[in-house]
Amino acid sequence: MRPRLVLLLALLGIAAGTATMVRRHRARVADLDSRMTRAAQRYLSLEAAATAREETAWSATQNLRAADSWCALTTDAVQSATQPWEVWGQTLGRWPGLAAVSTASEGYRKFGWVWERLTWRPTPTSRSDLLAGVSEINWELLLSRGDDRVALTASVAIRWPAANATTPEASEPLALDLLRLTQPQGRIQFRPVQEFLLQPPTNTLFADPLLFQSTPAGPELLLISARQRFQLRAPAGSPAAAASVWQAGPTLEGLPPDHALAAALADFNGDGWNDLCLGGRDGLWIALGDGTGGFAPPVLRWRSPEPLIHPECLALADIDRDGDLDVWLTQYKNPYQLGQFPTPYYDALDGFRSFLLRNDGPTGFTDVTESAGLAPKNRRRTYSASWLDLNGDGAPDLINISDFAGLDVFLNDGRGHFIDGTAALGDNRHAFGMAHAVVDRNGDDRPDLLMVGMDSPWAARLDALTLGLPEFPEHTRQRAAMTAGNRVFLNSPAGLRWETTPETRSLAHAGWAWGVAELDVENDGRPDYFFATGHETRASQRDYERQFWLHDIYAAGSTNDPAAELYFQAAMGRRSADHASYGGWQHQALLRNAGTNGYVESAWLSGVGFLADGRNALAADFDGDGRVDLALTTVEGWPRPQQRLVIFLNETPSPGNWIGLRFGTGPGRKSAVNSRIELQTTTGTQRRWLVTGDGYRTQQTDQVHFGLGTQSEIRSAVVIWADGSRTELQRPAINRWHTVP
Repeated sequence: MRPRLVLLLALLGIAAGTATMVRRHRARVADLDSRMTRAAQRYLSLEAAATAREETAWSATQNLRAADSWCALTTDAVQSATQPWEVWGQTLGRWPGLAAVSTASEGYRKFGWVWERLTWRPTPTSRSDLLAGVSEINWELLLSRGDDRVALTASVAIRWPAANATTPEASEPLALDLLRLTQPQGRIQFRPVQEFLLQPPTNTLFADPLLFQSTPAGPELLLISARQRFQLRAPAGSPAAAASVWQAGPTLEGLPPDHALAAALADFNGDGWNDLCLGGRDGLWIALGDGTGGFAPPVLRWRSPEPLIHPECLALADIDRDGDLDVWLTQYKNPYQLGQFPTPYYDALDGFRSFLLRNDGPTGFTDVTESAGLAPKNRRRTYSASWLDLNGDGAPDLINISDFAGLDVFLNDGRGHFIDGTAALGDNRHAFGMAHAVVDRNGDDRPDLLMVGMDSPWAARLDALTLGLPEFPEHTRQRAAMTAGNRVFLNSPAGLRWETTPETRSLAHAGWAWGVAELDVENDGRPDYFFATGHETRASQRDYERQFWLHDIYAAGSTNDPAAELYFQAAMGRRSADHASYGGWQHQALLRNAGTNGYVESAWLSGVGFLADGRNALAADFDGDGRVDLALTTVEGWPRPQQRLVIFLNETPSPGNWIGLRFGTGPGRKSAVNSRIELQTTTGTQRRWLVTGDGYRTQQTDQVHFGLGTQSEIRSAVVIWADGSRTELQRPAINRWHTVP
């Protein structure tokens, strides 16, 4: 063939190929344009539907919306003022219902008290009042002077006369005279002694998980994602515990560079030292402990068949009774991202997969999720989980706590296969589940459960108004259960049941709670609960929550949706322009056990009402003086982006008697994971269960502390190990720590 002809044919071939490529490119562009057009059109329809609902299905909330907006803007003006006392006196302080607060606050001001924070919060009232435009609003003014704290609170009814009104009406008949002046007796009980800025790596927003470990040199706090270690050490020449200080220790090197590590401490190889177990993008890693608090480089012991997107929790137990620890590795999935939303919002099964990993010893771990019967619900958006023998048969059962679902229970048949027992819990198991604590509510030998969940003023008022969208009846029916807040499940031969007594109802409300830590503040023998609270505090007390309940839960489904993504981004953009919060402006909560009077919130008055968005909560006797201390982490976006570790020292004057148990380490020592401790006194028995996975991305200490009050004699302290064996200490001395042999 002639060279010119060959060249011509080649050129024709290139031209034909180029034409085909152009046609394909144009088709792709046209398809992309078509998809973008459809997404834009659907986005506009979502916006139009939301606007229409405001005027139809949600029209009865117009006065509430106006009143809430006025309360937020007025409170913002007071709180942000250079001289808040003056602005308060000119606005809210002139209301009849708040006049007593104004008078009292002015008296404190004259004696040098400092204005800290003014907040407001709506509370549910009757349907007739709400329809008449009447809202009940709680205001709280926090003051400080040195170590002293005061909270001035009042509840005031306001009426919004019409949707086009500019201010509410407030008169004497509408003012609820519920003024309470509260301050502690004597000095505060907790002092924030140290705080550290946390520095997450560039590839993650997380500094946690937060872990506590005892080492031969003293206690340590580990922030795994941030690779930071904090050690309690006594200065040279000062062995006294009171002189001890926390200091940053050597960084944790060699950990996987993942963005959402899950972590737990336990002895995996039977040498008596705690190892570091990690859930990362590639799978499950084990870093063997060296006995000094250090760890060898982690080794990948199970490779996931797919990249793990958001490892969240590790729950450890010997589920098949072969003598080693198996792992339930859970994941969380954030809502809103890429236009997906948990569907249904009360029972979502659309998250990333969780895995049950059987420990096969030297050969690593095997995924047995499906054969164990856990696959049908392994796509929960799980925050916490623990293994716990619920029915006393010696086999660990699984409790799983999820956002957008709540509590699931799986009963072990004794051979490592699980039966779903969730249905027996009823609707009350539905919750925005964040964490849990294993508790002993009724003094029997069965573990009870405190599930951490959020409450919602907006949801409560929608329920009072009996409002909902008719095309989503189950969304409306499940709303009350989802927002019941913290709840206690009592364990009995019939299984777990929600306990609804006045005492447990007083434990329900801690706001937007994340982590929880059980502690006995005064050593009176009655456990108290500390909650890390607050989601996203911004400059304004206007809150995104109304948008969530009126629109977001209806706007999208479980799959990625460009139109819904535009819709959510627009809503978040409006929130950003307003500097609005989302579940913010909450101080941490400390619910103190007052016996038959229920639980009383006293975080501010006790010194732990930290004014920042909290996440991890950990309780331990750091300095060994018999009073349980606290550690808290924060994730703050305002007034400046930062994360902190804050350590509180318990300085309760004249606390009750106490006793503490520590577990020895080293060759021949058993792991304390999944053991039960019983303290028998002349007046009864106290119990503790040592589990993993219960706190929000936090592993509590394996120190066991019991407050005794006025009791001065202990009959025995018994450790029931995970394998059923027992170790007993006869008549141990009080007011000291004992090492379990």
